Amino acid sequence: MELFEELIFWIDSNLALSLAPLILTLLIGQKLFFKTLDVSNYYLAIRLFILFFTFLNILYFFLDILFFNELEAFIQRSSGPYGFIYGFLLFSSLFLPLSLFKKSWSQNGYYLLFIAVFLKIGWFFEKFVIISTQLHRDYLPENEIIYSSILNPFLEPFVKGFIVGLILIMVGMFRKKWLHK
Repeated sequence: MELFEELIFWIDSNLALSLAPLILTLLIGQKLFFKTLDVSNYYLAIRLFILFFTFLNILYFFLDILFFNELEAFIQRSSGPYGFIYGFLLFSSLFLPLSLFKKSWSQNGYYLLFIAVFLKIGWFFEKFVIISTQLHRDYLPENEIIYSSILNPFLEPFVKGFIVGLILIMVGMFRKKWLHK
């Protein structure tokens, strides 16, 4: 189970967090270079990755509940005072991505962006709570710059996604030129 947790953590931290900026970069590239850039294959790969990641998360969720005695913690979280938020986060990360099985929705870049944001909205919410309580309680050392501690968790996945998106746009444009020569 530890290896499975490490696999999900690696996929989550290196790939899933960068999906939204990657899709956003592809959408911008599609608008700028609409005649020379075909992103349908990229959208298909992103769709398959999201479905694979969702199935890994569903498997991890049910294994955790069934075999590792997390059922009581799940019941307490879902029936507690913030149960509606827990239900929303659970729905957005485990069940909403399953709507990508509908082919017409999954070929829309804006819908993929919507799914990618809602897939990781729990992570953004968690980082927001951590940063706001850190600022409220003033646990920052005096010599630390406040902006670096706030922007680093958000900036790294966006830079990764942006760079990968630019690489995919360049490959897509040059591939079309190389194939027509």
